[in-house]
This record gives sequence, structure tokens and C-alpha cells, in this order.
Amino acid sequence: MSRLYPLLLFIIASICFYAGYTVGFKKGQMPRPASSKAVSKPTEEPEVKAVVVEAPDEPVETPVIDEETKAMITDHEYSLRAAQKQITFTDSQDRKLVGEVVEANSQTLKVRRAADNAVVDLPIAMLCEADREFAAYLAKQSTAKPSTSKSMEDKIWDELFN
Repeated sequence: MSRLYPLLLFIIASICFYAGYTVGFKKGQMPRPASSKAVSKPTEEPEVKAVVVEAPDEPVETPVIDEETKAMITDHEYSLRAAQKQITFTDSQDRKLVGEVVEANSQTLKVRRAADNAVVDLPIAMLCEADREFAAYLAKQSTAKPSTSKSMEDKIWDELFN
């Protein structure tokens, strides 16, 4: 009797599967399989035509940007760069220094190197042209901001965790 249970279970499962399969066809939920006897006609593919679009002979006009707008754009780019924690500076010989700007003036930048946390004075004259302009922006921003003295707690915090 115990050998008949798996066989009986298999027969019941087969009947349920067949019933579900036929009900699915009647409700239209399952597509009917193509019979092996039916020969399907090859479908004709529509003809594809290439469309060639010619470019206009006139040059496209670029908008003219005045000097004030250019200055605003560069100031925005510099402000985004200054907001970064680690800044990469490049000198005129294409050497790179990665660090955090501690102080900026018109002649030098004090930079805390990322490699060893040493504070170095970086002369602006040895930087590449783009970084010189950025350093001038930093110097202008540092003179524009009123210097706020740190409290003793902030200085201790900086000493301990920097």
C-alpha cells in the first residue's frame, strides 16, 4: 500500500496539471503551441528605407558670453573646487600635491599634505597657470571673510582629531 501512494500522488498531480493547462487555453491566458504538423508561412518583412538628413550649410551660432558671465562661471567653478576637502595642485613641471588648504595669501598657500599631514608653504609662482588663478581666488576669498577666532575647545578638538 505504501508503494501506491507516490504513484497515486503522481497521477493526481498530472490530472491537475492537465486541467489547469486546458482551462488556461479557454480563458486565453496561455498561447496555443504551434502543432508540429502545421507549416507556418514565412512572414514578409517590410522594406526598410534609409532616410538621409543633410546638415545645414550655415554654421551653428554659438551664444556670446560677456566677461561678467565668464567671471561668474569661473568663480562658481573655483568655489566648488575650494569646497572639496582634498585639492590637487599641479606645479609648472606637472608634479602634483594633494592636500587641504589651511591658509591662502597673495604669495603663498599653506597646504596640509594628505600624504603625511605636514603643513607646507607652497609658493604661488611655482604653480601652473590654472592653479595660480585658483590660488588668487582663494586669497581673495580669505581676505573677504572676517577672521573668526576659534574657541579653546575648537583648538583642542582640532589638535586631537586632525
